[in-house]
Amino acid sequence: MDNRNMINRVFSQKILHQIAIKNKSDVVDEAYDFYIQGPKNINVIQKMKSLYNYLKKSYRNEYFYKNTMLNKLLLGRHSVNTTTALSEMPIGKSIADFILLNGKGVVYEIKTELDKLDRLDNQINDYYEVFNYVVVITNDKHLNKVMARYKDTTVGILVLTSRNTLSEVQKPKENNSLLNTKAMYNFLRKEERKRVIAQNHMDVPTYNDFTEYDVLFDVFKEIPMTKLHNNMISELKKRGNMKEYKDEFLAAPTEIKFLLYFAKMTRKIKINYIIFLRRINMYYPYLRGKQNELFAIKELLEKGLIGDCIQPIIEPIKYTTTFKNTLQYCGEKAFSINLVVNSKLTEEEISNETV
Repeated sequence: MDNRNMINRVFSQKILHQIAIKNKSDVVDEAYDFYIQGPKNINVIQKMKSLYNYLKKSYRNEYFYKNTMLNKLLLGRHSVNTTTALSEMPIGKSIADFILLNGKGVVYEIKTELDKLDRLDNQINDYYEVFNYVVVITNDKHLNKVMARYKDTTVGILVLTSRNTLSEVQKPKENNSLLNTKAMYNFLRKEERKRVIAQNHMDVPTYNDFTEYDVLFDVFKEIPMTKLHNNMISELKKRGNMKEYKDEFLAAPTEIKFLLYFAKMTRKIKINYIIFLRRINMYYPYLRGKQNELFAIKELLEKGLIGDCIQPIIEPIKYTTTFKNTLQYCGEKAFSINLVVNSKLTEEEISNETV
């Protein structure tokens, strides 16, 4: 396997989902052994942290840029309460690397040390058809070339410095000259288009599944551009999926924030995703003095996710019956485990149940 491909695979949604379900990853183990060659008795998240540190020092790939932007822009300058981020969004013939939406929409095009600049002009023109602010984020290697093209234009320029800070070289300016109604229509989802039309109280002719696209567009294009664009931004902001899990997300390791933010919340993995977040965050650090390091496994047992080792988390055991059954289960499986005990249980009740 190509060495670069190996470490690129580590920081992917596929591996995140694998870890959320199995609490391990052969890909992470292989990359860790190849690049780090450190202690083996550490968990998979610690290994990912070590690999991320390798990216920071030796191989600033696209994931490193995106994760840095999410941490420094979305979380550093803005907030998950007021701002939504999008990533890998098709616009025309291009794919927008990163988009931030609050009062306005800003597209960020990433050019790492590993990238070429051949398509940059076309990419920027595509982005301006849907958004009126565009920023190129680059590095010292490409800065002079980027400045030669876009100095004194509306394009913003950010540099990821050798110290891994973001330095603004040129502030982006609003550019509405290329906004395109059809491009904006195509960027929105079907239900988002309908809501934009409804917000403007437009009359919509009867349509069926075959005529819907064209009929709705004929109505959509009659909305004044300024209002249309503002309505589009408002709809796109609703795509943020982190508010329900904000506390877990904010407490998660910086190194995997980008992966967590853009994790696909399908029904199949939703419960595992939440469990995973709580696992790595130690989200319920409930300890009771005489019970040593106490951690609950109730959800893991219920969902059949128990593995060879039990990870700290989840929620306090709420009832003495659950506590008793958990102890019995661990005894049958020869597990050595400590449990979280609900604070409402008295020491006498605990003692009675464990005899």
